[in-house]
Amino acid sequence: PNVEEPGLPCGIEPLAVKAWKRRLRRWQGRRVGLLWAPSPLTLQAFASLSAPSGVRFFGLQQGPHQIQSVWPPDGMPFVDLAGFLEDSASLAGLLYHLDLLISVEPRTAQLAAALGRPVWLLGMDLPGSGANLRCFPGADWESIVQKVCTN
Repeated sequence: PNVEEPGLPCGIEPLAVKAWKRRLRRWQGRRVGLLWAPSPLTLQAFASLSAPSGVRFFGLQQGPHQIQSVWPPDGMPFVDLAGFLEDSASLAGLLYHLDLLISVEPRTAQLAAALGRPVWLLGMDLPGSGANLRCFPGADWESIVQKVCTN
């Protein structure tokens, strides 16, 4: 148990949670994290998500696909935070502050779900993954994104 921060899930770094709380406080409203690779999806595929007011999207994508964060879809309130993700403790600290994670990457999705965060996992099904993790299985990425955008 964490003595410094009562209520935090066991194993999460209190300092990482506090650091992300300070970093994210300038952005009000609902916080949605996005991880779109490895998959054939691009960040532009999520353009339909930009409609809800009061929602800000945060890019967690690292590696070669992170370059797409430079040009988010028009009208999408988007902030690239991948450069601040130094290690798994930092990632967990950020995930703890998200209202939703939309991901194609199962390990990050499972970590967020274990932290009690709602997760939409695209392109696969993880049976028995718990109440916080909603799966959108399939191979037709366009229809998967359409389902996500209508939820």
